[in-house]
Amino acid sequence: MNMTMKRIMIFLFAFLPMMSQAQCGIENTAFKSGEVLEYDLKFNWKLIWFTVGTATMDTKMTKFEGKDAWRSYLITRGNNTLDKYFMMRDTLLSYCNPDLSPLYFRKGAREGSRYYVDEVWYSYPNGNCQLKKHRIDADGEVHWKTSTYKNCIYDMMSIFLRARNFDASKLKKGEVIPMPISDARNLSNSWLSYRGKTNYKMDSTKEKFRCLVFSFWENENGKSHELIRFYVTDDQNHIPVRLDMFLSFGSAKAFLKSYKGVRGPMSSKVQ
Repeated sequence: MNMTMKRIMIFLFAFLPMMSQAQCGIENTAFKSGEVLEYDLKFNWKLIWFTVGTATMDTKMTKFEGKDAWRSYLITRGNNTLDKYFMMRDTLLSYCNPDLSPLYFRKGAREGSRYYVDEVWYSYPNGNCQLKKHRIDADGEVHWKTSTYKNCIYDMMSIFLRARNFDASKLKKGEVIPMPISDARNLSNSWLSYRGKTNYKMDSTKEKFRCLVFSFWENENGKSHELIRFYVTDDQNHIPVRLDMFLSFGSAKAFLKSYKGVRGPMSSKVQ
């Protein structure tokens, strides 16, 4: 479960086309400072669904190195039921410019007895996108690497903020969009496909929303596999209300439990 939980929010709105020459900024129309999204995490084992933890994402306007910046963090926590089998404590942090071009990313992950840290610093020399990467492995080994790309590159968090601001009404069912996402180790070969629209009712509040449905795919060792299928509100906010995660040993889901501080009206709500 941990491999997909680490991506739980990240890819969550990522209908992002590749961009040339690192023009990585975009106008934010989807969220405002103070937005908080909370989720319940559930896992299927032998046809029974268990609640195994929670996830919370918080986004605020603050400062980074003395300049205005968006700070967004995602915290996933397993509950006592999951802790008996596997410890999961992940914290993801991202800073972006006001135009949502990424500045810094950090992921601290405790998975079972392992704990590791990924960090990425962004700069934009000569119209390129440069990533300074730092990783501390579970065994304490430290790695540094610098990579430069002509296209914009994002991380698990900044891709979420940027892609929430794209106009999904122009997408056609079956359309495939590349997704350039990196951590401190490598750049992923991944993409998104648009599956159309459906209605979804939240278990917690019984609210029903008209949703856009996407699948996130990754190619690993020459094989393509669907990692996440997610349901995003079809309105200005583009909030994910449900995620279906396909794992090698079972299925997991994340359900929106509550939301506050959203920027626009939830016009996708079905009466």
